[in-house]
Amino acid sequence: MEIILFRHGSAEEKSFEKSDRDRELTQEGKEKVREAARFVKHKIAAEDKIIIWSSPMVRAVQTAEILSEVLETDKATLHECIASGDFKEFSKELKEETSGVLIAAGHAPSLDEWCECMTGTLVKLDKSGAALIHVESLKSLKGKLVWVLGKNGLKEL
Repeated sequence: MEIILFRHGSAEEKSFEKSDRDRELTQEGKEKVREAARFVKHKIAAEDKIIIWSSPMVRAVQTAEILSEVLETDKATLHECIASGDFKEFSKELKEETSGVLIAAGHAPSLDEWCECMTGTLVKLDKSGAALIHVESLKSLKGKLVWVLGKNGLKEL
């Protein structure tokens, strides 16, 4: 199994008029997510089953919607553990998936910390950035960091 940790795109600034959970992607954020999603599409084998999970926060949901559209796959399912950064719950829910590519659309710093938990490598994902982890053991949720996509392009490891 492979996991792609995908950080949401640029969102509206924080304000008193809107809760943090309701902040939407900016137009530029949507464009950058679409660009990154096209890249991801070329890095995933055509025959791989793609599953998208998303934080229920609006900016992550919008990111997941763009991913679903570009990758031509089913709509994302919402997982509160991605919003809360609960890695233990994420690991538990992940055990129900056994193959394919799981894309988790979420937030920093949780995704950065999850990458470190799974691979031993600390990655600071840029907005619209992604990291691919080849999971070697679902039981321990340990794996190898394969590549990181950021504002400076692709870094293969």
